[in-house]
Amino acid sequence: VTNAFPNRLQAKVTDSFGNPVPGVTVTFGSGGAGSFSFGPTAVTGSNGIAESSNLVAGTTAGTFTPTASTASLSVVNLPQV
Repeated sequence: VTNAFPNRLQAKVTDSFGNPVPGVTVTFGSGGAGSFSFGPTAVTGSNGIAESSNLVAGTTAGTFTPTASTASLSVVNLPQV
């Protein structure tokens, strides 16, 4: 608890043809299990991938399911941490 996770969260945004979409703001959620060192949002690069800032665990031990969402797309559950 209260330590930074070793890896940042990543979400890939693609269009209906599977092509990466750059310039999309993605909001990451920690399920209340921690906070992001520089806020929960990131913008996708030319590869369509947005990477969160460091996620620092809260004070409660356990597992959680992080999320990623955009203004125009539904929430996606990321692998459980």
